[in-house]
Amino acid sequence: MARELKVVDREFFRRLTVEALRTAIRSRLSDRVEEASRRGEDLQDPATWLDLVLIDAVVRLENIDGSSFRVAVLVTTRDRHALNELGLVKSQNFRAVRSALGIDRHWVLLLDSVAPPAQEQLVDALYEQIDQSGE
Repeated sequence: MARELKVVDREFFRRLTVEALRTAIRSRLSDRVEEASRRGEDLQDPATWLDLVLIDAVVRLENIDGSSFRVAVLVTTRDRHALNELGLVKSQNFRAVRSALGIDRHWVLLLDSVAPPAQEQLVDALYEQIDQSGE
């Protein structure tokens, strides 16, 4: 669902390379990289690297003041996962990876799997959030 949003930062994905992801992630989250390698995941696939840093999509949003922000988004439907993943994305290592990738913020969205919001509602919620200060 996240990758289908109309506000997805397609330019970010066009410029994204495995090498850029590897450089940003390997030194800061080596345990996650080693675990993925042991599981036989394809480390030549950018999607694998994005999964390691809990990114389903990257969106570009402009706040009410006209400032533009690149926001990584992770979508989940499970409460416990959302709390665990939020703790991870707030960590210093994840912040360093985001900074190296040119991402300003990282949000974990907990959605109802039975009745997910319409795309318009989700986009409205993203814009409402970007207008608030903080991460």
